[in-house]
Amino acid sequence: MKIITKSEEETFMLGKHLGKFLKKPFVVELNGDMAAGKTHLAKGICAFFGVGREFSSPTYAIINKYSCDIYHMDAYRIEDIEEIEYTGLYDIVDEGIVLIEWASLIKEAEFKRDLIINITKKDFDERVIEFYSKSDEGKFVLDKLEKEYGRR
Repeated sequence: MKIITKSEEETFMLGKHLGKFLKKPFVVELNGDMAAGKTHLAKGICAFFGVGREFSSPTYAIINKYSCDIYHMDAYRIEDIEEIEYTGLYDIVDEGIVLIEWASLIKEAEFKRDLIINITKKDFDERVIEFYSKSDEGKFVLDKLEKEYGRR
């Protein structure tokens, strides 16, 4: 499935809309170049669950935990796949909703991936957002999202 957004606000709202279909445990991988919109999409998902001012990019913390068992990870600074063990990722993938930015950098890590989102920046505002499911739960979410966005 592919959706095109034309602004940061549209990307945020897509994330907020996507959030209503996510039930824990669920893992969302967010991939794309620097400034592609991964954090805006993650912020929208978190906003659906009521995360407000506490939201921040986990670039240096690696993983932020928000209310409602939402975990937000940034894998950009992971240099060796063995470092994943120390982040606590393997402990949280079965208990909450986990959003992983730069997930392609840890593709060797072994855990269930429900939804893979690849974001491509076309110009200053436009993003092409492609969704792939990796589980039955992910396929359910994509089906719901496709029905909703197909009606617009």
